[in-house]
Amino acid sequence: MGGSTLDRAIADGSMPFLARLVVHPKFRRTEAFSGMPSTTTAFQAGLFYGLRHPDIPGFCWYDRRTGQKRMMGTPRDAMEVEAELAARAGPGLFHRGTTYLSILRGGARNYGSTAGLWPLISGPRLPPLIPADFVGGTWVHLWTAVRVFLRLVTEIPLLLGDILRFCTWTRWPGLDPNYILNQAVVANLLQEMGRSQVLFDLVRGVERMFYCIHDYDEVAHRRGPEWARRTLGKIDRRLEYVVSVAAAAPDPPDVWIITDHGQIPAIPFEGIFGCTLAEWLERTDVEALPETVLEAVGRMRPRPRRENGDMVVVDSGNYAHVYLSREGPLDARQIVRDHAHVLSRVLACPGIGLAVMRLDDSAIAFAGGRRVDPDDPRTIPACAERRALRVFLEDLPKTPSAGDIVLFGSWVEDACVAFTREYASHGGLSSEETSIFLVHPAGMAREASAVSHGADLHPILSELYGPGPDDPA
Repeated sequence: MGGSTLDRAIADGSMPFLARLVVHPKFRRTEAFSGMPSTTTAFQAGLFYGLRHPDIPGFCWYDRRTGQKRMMGTPRDAMEVEAELAARAGPGLFHRGTTYLSILRGGARNYGSTAGLWPLISGPRLPPLIPADFVGGTWVHLWTAVRVFLRLVTEIPLLLGDILRFCTWTRWPGLDPNYILNQAVVANLLQEMGRSQVLFDLVRGVERMFYCIHDYDEVAHRRGPEWARRTLGKIDRRLEYVVSVAAAAPDPPDVWIITDHGQIPAIPFEGIFGCTLAEWLERTDVEALPETVLEAVGRMRPRPRRENGDMVVVDSGNYAHVYLSREGPLDARQIVRDHAHVLSRVLACPGIGLAVMRLDDSAIAFAGGRRVDPDDPRTIPACAERRALRVFLEDLPKTPSAGDIVLFGSWVEDACVAFTREYASHGGLSSEETSIFLVHPAGMAREASAVSHGADLHPILSELYGPGPDDPA
């Protein structure tokens, strides 16, 4: 969630504990910039491994080497991506520590993350039994089971009622089984397990822990930010548990509360145009490319249209990757020459607010037929944040896994068009998505003020707390 959501939660009393924490003399709140793309996996790659350009272009993308789609909600894909990060950057900030409900493990040896699940699934192997922890662990897990059962009994009827009202409101029928599964498993079972295990680790004296609380994100994607505000009270109570137990420890650890992106309301592309983004791009009716495009690429002459069986469209919320070649990234000249019909469909679509392509060692962006210049505010779409646009244009040539054309949904007042069927999105260029906040120990305000990417936090935390237990100095 972004800083504006926190402001509203403090103003209306949704998060009373966090409201007290941000004014406590031992804590400070600092605003920051998420980096691009404004997504969890890219941010965690920076935080855990210090990589500003980890080649993670979103939550999902197409891997040209394997010919497969990579999704960071899939344990095997997350594990393979993390193995590549560790090979480049070392063991990770949480080596010998623990991580819970994150996508990446950050070097941790436990199984509480998406990437960490793969060794457990592929083995299968059970976590090692530590005799000294048996009694305490048994009580923790029994109490967690009771809490999960009580929450399911009380919340599932309310959840079904919400689904009925939402389907009536959107006129888009269906029980949405993925939403039910996420609420039952992720928001209840896994979150309760993660909270209990973090409290247990604090008592056991684990040196560093990372706990990802993503109730707000899960609900926002499927129901929109206003519906997701109902989760803030639960999140606040969970924070209070963790911070209170940490403060009561014999050697109290520092607590950092970090957000990795915000959310912007979204309108599904399919609901507006009656087709998916891929279906739109595959249509045959095309127009001539705008003169501004031809001028930007040096008057490259388009070849006659040909069938493009290699095109792969990967949508991920309010941004999407269009792959036109499986050989490697194409630049704008090659796209104009060989795939002008696809680019024409892109630029003619009112649901696409921005299209970005590589050009030599840089990148160029177009909004319809207008070339977008981050140095000229008049050319930038109204809801695109100038800093985010500049950073994305600088980063795209350093992200070979991104599509040949990267698309961002158009903006309608305070909302955006999402290429996926969801009602809140992130990953894009708006200030609502890229403005994040940190609640941190008061003595670290100077360091926190320098954060403009997850990668900026890695050296700060490494310098403050060391490279990690048992890591080489």
